[in-house]
This record gives sequence, structure tokens and C-alpha cells, in this order.
Amino acid sequence: MLPGSPKPDIPDYELLRKIGTGSYGDVWLARGITGAFRAVKVVWRERFDDIRPYEREFDGITRFAVISLREPSQLALLHAGRNDGAGFFYYVMELADDAEQGRTIDPDTYVPCTLRELFARRGRFPVVEVVSLGTGLARAVGTLHRAGLVHRDIKPSNVILVGGVPKLADVGLVAAASAGAMTFVGTEGFVPPEGPGAPSADVFSLGKLLYELATGHDRNDFPRLPEGFGRWPDRRALLELNEILLRACEPDARRRFEDGEALLEELLLLQAGKSVRRLRKIERSLGRTIRLAGALALIAAVAGIGAWVERQRANVQAELRQQAEAERDALARFTVYAATLAQVQRALEHEDYGRARELLQAAAPADGGADLRGFEWRYLWRKAQGDPSVMIHEGNPVEKIALSSDARLLASHDSSGVVSLFNASDFKTVGRVEGVARLGGFDPTGEWLLGAGTHDLRRWRVSDGSAEVATAPGGVCLPIGVDGAGRLVAAVTGRPARVVVWDFSQNLAVVDIPLGESTDEPPREFFRGALSPDGGRALIACVIGRSASVKFELFALDLVRGEMVSLGPPPVRPGAVGWMFDVDDEIRWWIADDATGAWATAGDCSGPWVASDEFLPAGISSLGGAGGIKVITAGAALTSEREGTRSSHKGTAGTIRTSAMHPDGKVIFTGSSAGELRAWESLRDRSAVPEFHGWRSQTLIAGAELSPNGNSLFAQEGETVVVELDPATLLPLRRIEDIRKIVTVTSDKLWGVSGDGLAVVAIDLRTGEVVEELGRGASQVVQAVLSANGHRVVFTRQNGELCSAVLSESGWEPVSAVAGSHHNYWAIRLDRNGDRYWCVTIDRKVQCRTLPEAEVVWSVPIPAISPELIRVPSLRMVAVALESGEIQFHDEATGAHVSSLSSGSSPPEGMVVSTDGMRLHTLTVAGDLQTYVLPGRFLLSSIPTGLDGPAHNVSISADDTRIAVSNKRGVVRVLDAR
Repeated sequence: MLPGSPKPDIPDYELLRKIGTGSYGDVWLARGITGAFRAVKVVWRERFDDIRPYEREFDGITRFAVISLREPSQLALLHAGRNDGAGFFYYVMELADDAEQGRTIDPDTYVPCTLRELFARRGRFPVVEVVSLGTGLARAVGTLHRAGLVHRDIKPSNVILVGGVPKLADVGLVAAASAGAMTFVGTEGFVPPEGPGAPSADVFSLGKLLYELATGHDRNDFPRLPEGFGRWPDRRALLELNEILLRACEPDARRRFEDGEALLEELLLLQAGKSVRRLRKIERSLGRTIRLAGALALIAAVAGIGAWVERQRANVQAELRQQAEAERDALARFTVYAATLAQVQRALEHEDYGRARELLQAAAPADGGADLRGFEWRYLWRKAQGDPSVMIHEGNPVEKIALSSDARLLASHDSSGVVSLFNASDFKTVGRVEGVARLGGFDPTGEWLLGAGTHDLRRWRVSDGSAEVATAPGGVCLPIGVDGAGRLVAAVTGRPARVVVWDFSQNLAVVDIPLGESTDEPPREFFRGALSPDGGRALIACVIGRSASVKFELFALDLVRGEMVSLGPPPVRPGAVGWMFDVDDEIRWWIADDATGAWATAGDCSGPWVASDEFLPAGISSLGGAGGIKVITAGAALTSEREGTRSSHKGTAGTIRTSAMHPDGKVIFTGSSAGELRAWESLRDRSAVPEFHGWRSQTLIAGAELSPNGNSLFAQEGETVVVELDPATLLPLRRIEDIRKIVTVTSDKLWGVSGDGLAVVAIDLRTGEVVEELGRGASQVVQAVLSANGHRVVFTRQNGELCSAVLSESGWEPVSAVAGSHHNYWAIRLDRNGDRYWCVTIDRKVQCRTLPEAEVVWSVPIPAISPELIRVPSLRMVAVALESGEIQFHDEATGAHVSSLSSGSSPPEGMVVSTDGMRLHTLTVAGDLQTYVLPGRFLLSSIPTGLDGPAHNVSISADDTRIAVSNKRGVVRVLDAR
């Protein structure tokens, strides 16, 4: 038994043995009259020099008892009592797990499972376990802080596990936050510089505790990370957690998390598999991200309201609390997801497609995690692919690509020294050559690849990859290209540097041209080089010196005569040099500015310099960080059209390092620093976004409707003509006559208003014939709606009459006017079976009515006219868009106002709900497609549609892969997520 005061008498409990002792009290393993094991702490008055701290600790217990049973994250305090005559008070708590056997308790061997005990036995904890423990403890600390209390002494020995759940022990130290500073308590290293007593001080202590668990270091070593942690399997997770700990353990309290709940929000993001380090960058770079993240606290408060409600039974309390926490955790994940989408859109705005794809891939669910991705993710993913191209291969950074002279083989040399060989027509892998330090290209026969090892020249047989090593020419060999005779042109380092033309058949240099004198100081060094199209000349850029005053010099080499001509210093740092034929079939050379990517050309090796976008290597220009290429026409070299940019192609990750054009000029191959080998159709301009220009009149604005499978789009082409379009190209497929306005599209029918406007008709999509005509009358049909099961049509006429038609076993029954005529409605929606409808009246009410009687189920006034109303079946709500820009959500059964969101200063022009009920898509007046998450109802993304002019209508396919939008000028576009 541990030393201390004698065993006291505690009503209804048998004290079995002492399991802990402290400055002011002892903790006993006890058995209650029911046989359950409990922990009983006895606090002795004699151990206090003054009565005030003794009473203060009892006061802390009293305060803690209020929240103990209500909050599952807290240690359950089951009973408290006093024996002033014997000089002690006590409290009964749930018992910690056994350090060895968990919830199996053997009184003779029981050891409390504290974090200190576990740490002593196990050493450093895996980071994923530390995050889980930290989340539980931050939740417990947060509930204390929300109640105005602080713990004051958080450390490993004061954290126990109960059923595997971490809980704060030594609750007698709990005090009011304002009173916490009256007495200095705590343990060295866990107490912040300003001392204990504030919520942020508890955060500091908890941060130090998590630091010890995650690193294995003592808290006084903070913030030092362990040596060699870079080899740990969870090193990345440790860096993410460390990002949180650095803020939690800030010496300056003003820069620290203000309380446990603020720390919890960060840990929840990390536990959800998201990068806190990346989120920090997002917060610094995106104002919209900051606003979204700032809104999380408000969202979390709404989600946690249920946890504040007093409940009679602890198990009900725990269940409701878990539900609230689950919702908040989900909203936290959605907030990170929304922030990721915002960063994706920014990357796309800067044409950084590789970064956009990387971010989108990070939004994919971790193992077993919830998949938050919806239409907006799939649409952005497709957009992040850039222009259509064939991804031939992905791997290590591509250093050089080359085509065989017969254009049959494509060789791609990567940074690992491997050349992959592909069939240039179908892009299938046909071979592999290893040990290539640098690639020059194919010989004219296509049987050999020519290049270099580290200090020698080599060639590799294409058929089997076997190598032949040439006599070393001295120095490091840097291939420039292969001339028309099949000889390798290479630069060789040394003093002086040289350019050699190596004939492998003779195993000697047939041309050897020094790039300076051996006495040059500083010497010229090879920097960039290129062969002329006929292989007879080389353009060489040399660098002179390596200091800040580095200089460059250009040389033109005649490889036939073995002569060299200096062209003098270039006007810019030469990022690339090359040759090509100009419009007069004269050979000209070019140079690219390494800093800006701009191009300049000179004539017959003498100048003058001409800034140009017309003379580029094989008609290709790298867009650098934009991750793309542009194709330049250059007279007979590519096309007979006028010089200038013909097309651009974007989507490559990283920068394009090397390129090659097929001899027919129709395909370009590119290799990038990100390891992407792609093939592009060179002369097809894909810059225009497909759109359809439909019809509108002064009184009727026609929208567009997608078929349920998204494979067809129907739009108004003329006053009484509907056109079926291919959603991908927006090219017409067929025309359907005598339709004035589209109502909806089902799997087999197009419903609309007849050409004269006096009836509702259905067109069989297979035959194009009218198969139903309902409600022909003397007054124009204003609006119509079909129930989801297709069994009821409701429509209004210009005279205010509301009509209904029902499909029975014998067919459509005659249309009847609904009781109580002259219904002036702005919008109508039916339930699935058509038994009731929801509407917005012209006198600013939202109503629910039955059919066919039109009896009012409920009626709720709204503050402004609402031209748009939709159902949200997943939430059993209706959403109305007000002219103020507010969207209100009402319970569809009672009309009760549930919540609202702001869509901006003007109302959305159209609203649709995704099939899974998780998202609300709205179209703003400016033409942006805004997506809100349901039921949280906060903004996920805002995607520009490119519509010119006021937006009007939005339609979504049943499979959530395509969304059609239109404006009031009749222009239609499709956002495609396939």
C-alpha cells in the first residue's frame, strides 16, 4: 500500500487498496455495494496550510460535477461527500482501465492505465494514435473551457484511459478560469510562461503532453524534433502534427490557440486526413479560404447545439453528443474540401494543371473515409486535364525525346537514365534501354540510339538494348543531336571545351572544333546547343565565368567544313537555341529568353535581332509554368497560312523540357519535368468552348433541359422549334416541331407546351410524334410541372386557372380545374406521387396544398417575392430563393423555417439539387454555378460558366455528370464532369 493517511470510512464503498497519492489526497481502488469497481479520491484538510485552497478544491469538484455526467469526454464523477469531523472530503469516479488487462480488474495486480504508465512501457506513440488521443483530450478540455473552467495541471500522469477513451484525471484541480491564477499549480515544463489559470494555458500543457508522446522527447526539449525522424514511416504525419503543436505551445499566449475547442478544430482536420501545413498555405494565400475557415466556428456551434441541451439520462446524452460531434467533424472535412477546391480553381486560373490535379487527388477519401467529392470535383478534375491529349507515359522527369527518321519509334529518356521506346502510332511500349546518361537521338536507320555515358560516347542497339562504348573523347560528353549522316554531335567539357562529330562506324571524331583556346581565362563552357534542320550546322551558346558577371557567347559551327563563327553575345540569357526554315525557306536561328520565355530570331547568322513568335523550334513553344505548348505556323514548315499562333494546348504538369514533332506536322510529342510524356494533335484549335445560341422573344426566355442520362440536351431553337443537341459538342442531332416551351425530359418523352401555347404535350423521343395532348383550352399555359413518377401533370393558365391531369390504368384522365381557381403562382413543385404541391404565391407566401382539392396544408409568409422554389427530398424541405438573395429552407410537412443562406445581393436564377441530395447548385445572375453542401448549407465552390449576359436557367442530369446553363439571350453551355 502507498504511504499516506489511514484508510477512511466511505459510505457504501469498500476501499481495497491505495493506488495513488499526492500532496493533498489519496486515490483508492474501491468496490461499491453493487460490486462495481470505482476510484475514490480522499482529500485531507491536514495537508493544507490554509483552509482556502482546501475549500477551493472542493468548490472545483462541485463545479466539475455539473458537467461531468453531461459530457461523455469528461471523467464521470459519480458522487461527492464530506466528513468534516474526520477532516476530509471525497469523490467517487469511474475507474481507469488496467494498464495490462484493460477493463478486466484484478484488485491485487491493478495498475491504473495513465499515459505516463503507457509511455514508460511503450515509448514513443505512433502519430496517428497521438492525434486520436489529442482529439479526445482537446474535446474534454474544450468542454471545460466552454463551462468557464480550467484544469491547470494537464500532464501524462493526469490522463487516464477509460474503455480506451482518454480522460482528464485529478479533477480536484479544476477551477474557474478567473480564479485559476489565485494559486500556482502545475508541473514544470507543462506550465506556460504566463502561468496557469487561463484556457490557453491548458492548451499549452496539452501541446507539451502530445509532443512527448509523438517524439519520445521530454517536454523541455520542445520544439526540437528527434534526430533521424526523417526515416520514420509516419514522418509526414509528425510534421503535420508539429504544425499544430508549434501553435499550441507558443510562448506568447496571444499567438496560441485560445482554448481547447480551437485546438480541437485543427486536430479534427488532421484526423480527417487533411494537411494542416497545406491549410496554412491556403489561409495565407486565399481570402476566400480564410472566410470559409472562419465560418467553421459558427457552423460548429450550430452543429453542437444538441450537445448543450440538458438530458435526463447519460446514455441519451452521449448518443446526442456523438451525433453532434460527427456532424461537426463532417462539416470540418467539408470546410477543408471547400478550401481545396478554392485552391484548385486558383491553380487553374494560373494554368497550373499539375498542381490542380495534385490538389484534387488529395481530396480523394483516405482508406475507409467518407467520399466528399461531387459534381464540382469531377468537373474540376476534367478541367484540370487540360486540352485533350494522349498520356503515353508517366514516370521520372523527361530529359529528352526523339523520333526515328521513319517516325516509327519514339524514344523518351528520363532522369533515371532509362530510355523507354514506344510505337509512335499507337504509343505501345516496345522496348527499354538502360544506362543512358544523356540521349542524342536515333541514327538514320533507326537501329541505334546515340548518346553518352558519363565520360564517354555510346550507342545502344534498339532491338535488345546492348551498348557499344566508343573511345572516350576526354571530358564529360553532352550530346547535341544526330546529323544527317548518322553521326553524333556532342559537346565535350575540358580546356578548351569542344564540339565533336563522332562517327561510330570508324570509332573516331571526324570533326573536332575547339570552342576557345586552352589559355582562355575564364574558359568558355558549353551551355546550350542545337543542330540545323539539315544537320550540317550547329548553334552553340557558351557561358563564360561563373560569377555574378557571367557572360554568354553564341557560335555558329559549320560541321562539314569544321569552321566556327562567333555571333557575339546574345541579347538575353539563352534558355534555348535552335534553327528552322522561315517563310522564304531560308535557315534562320532563334534564341529564347531564359527568364521570360520570349523568342528572338536572327537572319543568316548576322542579325539583326528581331523579336518574334514566328520562328520556333519545329513550330513548338513551351509555355513554361503554364504547363502547356503553343504551335506556331512558319510558312511551308507547317502550313501555308499566315505566320502566327495557330493553336495552344494546355494541361501538362511541370514544365515542358523537350519536344518533337511528327514529320506530318499533325502530332507533337512533349516530355515534362513532372514525368509526363504526351501526344497532342498540333493544328487543332481547341480554345473555343462549345455553346449553343438558342431563341428568345420579348415575353419568353427559353431554357435548356438535359435528359436523365445526360446524353441529350434539348433547347429552344425557334419560337416553336426544339433542337436536340449533343451535350459534348452542342451540335444539333434533330429538330422537334411545334413545341413552344420545354417542361421536362424523361427517359422516353419530351414534355412541353404546344406551339400555340394552349396545351401540354408529350413527344415520344423514339418516333418524334406527339403521344399526349393535355388540357387544350382558350387561355395560354404559363407553367407546367410533371410529378417524379410521371403520373400527374399540373399547370397554370394565363387567366390564373390551375389545372391537373392524372394518369390512370386506362390512360390520362380528362384535365380538371383544381378547386379554388385563379391561383396566381410564381413557382410550383410536386411531390413524387403528385398528391400535394408546394407553391409561391404572388402575395408573398409559401404554401403546401393537397391535390386535387387544393386544400391548404400550411401557409407561411416570406419577406420578398420568390421567383424560384425547389424541393430538397433528402432533407424533407423546400427551398425558396428570395429577391434579396436569401435562400430559405422550410420543413415541407409543417412550413417551419429551418435555416437560410445568402447567395449574394441578387436571387439565383435557377436551383437544382444533386441526385444524392448532398448538394444544392444555384446559378447566379453573373453566370457562376455555386454549389452548397447540404444539410450544412455553406458554399463549397463557385465555378464560372462563361455565360455572357444575365443567367437564366440550370438543369442537371440524373447521374450528376452534366449541368446545362443558359442566359437570357438564349445562349446555352454545358459543364461536363464525365
